[in-house]
Amino acid sequence: MPMSLVPRRRGRSIAIAAVSFIAVIAISLLLMTLVVWDEQPTLIVVRSVPKGASVVLNGKNIEHPTPVIIPVEDPSAPQKIEVSLTNYKTWTASAKVQQGENRLFLAVLTAETGSLHLESVPPKAHVYINEEHRGKTPIDIPDLSLTEPVSYELRKRGFKNHAETLRWAGKRKLRAKVKLKRAR
Repeated sequence: MPMSLVPRRRGRSIAIAAVSFIAVIAISLLLMTLVVWDEQPTLIVVRSVPKGASVVLNGKNIEHPTPVIIPVEDPSAPQKIEVSLTNYKTWTASAKVQQGENRLFLAVLTAETGSLHLESVPPKAHVYINEEHRGKTPIDIPDLSLTEPVSYELRKRGFKNHAETLRWAGKRKLRAKVKLKRAR
């Protein structure tokens, strides 16, 4: 065998080995990609009424308010969801989700309530909250939504009607004492 053929065979063998190695790597990467792409992500979708609430999933604050889509890091673990919004009761849920499952949670938030104590001078003025008769002064009115201002009107024969809107400003109890003015 001539000497000039030995380096060519060795070079050809190295080239074939390199091409084979690259082909094996490429096929392996392709198979891994197909397996990863075939595996569906596990997602939790949280919506709330009203929208714009904060979400905590498994103790971790979620950056975006509701509605929000959250990828689940460990589907085998129970998922604990907390949805909160100022002046509303916190909504909680726990659930197990399966790998590749998309799960919707709808948090219907209940407004926190406050109370209003009204007095008038003279007493026994009729009290209207949002145009609904609620009794006479002095009066305690419970279960008023903290999400809206309280509009009330006091009416008493021989006196001018007194209307006012009170804002909660972070309080849960409001008090008002009104001195009614005589009608002319």
